[in-house]
Amino acid sequence: PTQVKRCALKGAASKSETTMKLTKPLCILDVETTGTDVSLDRIVSLAIRKQHTNGTVEHFYQVFNPCIPIPAEVIEIHGITNDEAGRNAPFVDYANDILAMLSGSDIAGFNHINFDVPILWEEFHRCGIEWDLTVVNLIDAGNIFKKMEERTLSAAVKFYGCEPLDKAHNAMADVEATLNVLLAQAEKYEEIGKMSQEERAKFSAFDDRVDLAGKIVLNSDGVPVFNFGKSKGVPVLSDRGFAMWMLGKDFSENTKIAVRNILYPQKARHDDF
Repeated sequence: PTQVKRCALKGAASKSETTMKLTKPLCILDVETTGTDVSLDRIVSLAIRKQHTNGTVEHFYQVFNPCIPIPAEVIEIHGITNDEAGRNAPFVDYANDILAMLSGSDIAGFNHINFDVPILWEEFHRCGIEWDLTVVNLIDAGNIFKKMEERTLSAAVKFYGCEPLDKAHNAMADVEATLNVLLAQAEKYEEIGKMSQEERAKFSAFDDRVDLAGKIVLNSDGVPVFNFGKSKGVPVLSDRGFAMWMLGKDFSENTKIAVRNILYPQKARHDDF
């Protein structure tokens, strides 16, 4: 099996340990992709910074062969060419090692709830891995920032007085920038700094999602409802026709599994349909 290259840095307790009071490891991640469609696009590069509670840090960065062309306009954004990507192994060769690195950790990122986590889930799913996020706190520095200041990552770096972001859209640079923003948020907003990781995850979410893409959410009564289109706000079980329409369209597999689980709770297996 392919071994993930990691860099473990040991030393004095980090700022994140003292400011954010880590009770379990925290993985900050960022992806670059072939596009913005969670269902159809693929991950081109993945960066992870894993902060352990004892101060040890691991880094992972890898470019993958997405096995589909990277459009020219996307290459202009992240700079990874088809030739460069094609010289690397596909995601499946690293999947188990990446999962092991993420295991037992909470996950942070910048707007990762809407994109990075869902597309990573889809990549795992294509490898036959069901990534269980039920006990994972997803802490989104982007959503915290939007709730507090409403800006982008580059603006957040400037606003919080962090190091200038000269390499935007380089995954590892974005990971480091996100960490700096998270730490600055914990210092600037006393209520954020006092939160546990679970509380920070809840605060950084705008809705209570059933699926990663947020197509199905729980309403105030805890009932799964549609979160888009003509049936927005309607309970899934009250409009089975719309739910069945979703199953036949290009929604992510994660979303389709969530819909099937609601429609057929006794047959909640992807293989059955």
